[in-house]
Amino acid sequence: MKKLNLILLCFALMGCGVAYIASTYPTRLQKDFSYEDMNFVIIDRIDLKKVFISPSIGSAFSLGSKKSAFGDEGIIELEKQALIEFFDNQKRKCEFKNAKEINNGQYEFDYTCK
Repeated sequence: MKKLNLILLCFALMGCGVAYIASTYPTRLQKDFSYEDMNFVIIDRIDLKKVFISPSIGSAFSLGSKKSAFGDEGIIELEKQALIEFFDNQKRKCEFKNAKEINNGQYEFDYTCK
């Protein structure tokens, strides 16, 4: 019974993350971006000064092994570097802070631009 409750809790928490992403980050704003042989989905909410980044399904496996080796901070830094390059390509110099993990490997960052 404890195992079942834990599984249900995990699905409930995942569902909250999915609901938050769906309500905050419309797919019409979605951009695909490659960085260091990995593919990401990036959704920029300029109006909120927030950005969502998620590895593609194929890249999620690679990210999982990097997470094992470098921990959450390593993944946050990798995704932050991908965002810096993505924004640089748009001629936007921005600083990213307050990384918030929405789901495993999917992060939301607040940002400010110069």
